Amino acid sequence: MIYMVGDLHGDFCSNLLGNFRENMSKLFNSTFIQVGDFGLGFQSVINDVKELREFNDFLEKNNNTMYVIRGNHDNPEFFNGKFTYSNLKLIPDYSVLNLEGKNFLCVGGGTSIDRLRRAPGISYWEDEKIKEITNEYPEIDVLVTHVPHREVLGHDKPHDLLNHYMKMDITLHAKIEREVAVLNGIFDSVKPRVWYSGHLHFSDTKEWNNCIHTILGIDEISPVALSNKN
Repeated sequence: MIYMVGDLHGDFCSNLLGNFRENMSKLFNSTFIQVGDFGLGFQSVINDVKELREFNDFLEKNNNTMYVIRGNHDNPEFFNGKFTYSNLKLIPDYSVLNLEGKNFLCVGGGTSIDRLRRAPGISYWEDEKIKEITNEYPEIDVLVTHVPHREVLGHDKPHDLLNHYMKMDITLHAKIEREVAVLNGIFDSVKPRVWYSGHLHFSDTKEWNNCIHTILGIDEISPVALSNKN
């Protein structure tokens, strides 16, 4: 079974492990894709590595594998291949995973709308943005990004929050418009029928352009709903 996991913000060794232990009879021998904001970089590298090893040991013991994409609240250096574990995979942007006969394109990154309140290199990384698509890919069944497309937002709260920060940050509007353009480019290139994302800390599902787009909430674990292309 394949499951999607929402933003964790550093709680992978507390909230997520507790959730796993409570539901292990169902989650044993499963694969997970986490949609970013794992929470890497907000403490010392030594402490991050200690918790990553502990979490990997748990996954290995229960025959689980988890793939993690970077969020805007992750230090990108953890996703450049330096940190490797047997069952916990911190994957680079634009990784393609073939799972249960389906291709998943995984694209990390995003814009921190509150970055003016954050400390560069400590709680904010200047190369956080989602990168443009530059290659052609095999047929993609499922797109996984950290950031959802603005057209699929189910209520006004994220728009209101974005407008609030735009009043304080005159460069934010251009960065968000670029982000939308990049997401459009990815979508137009691979034309997925299923799209998962996180970032906004609430759950929602909406059909958009013949694609089922699901936004995952914090700590949410949801089975992947695979769809066959016409």
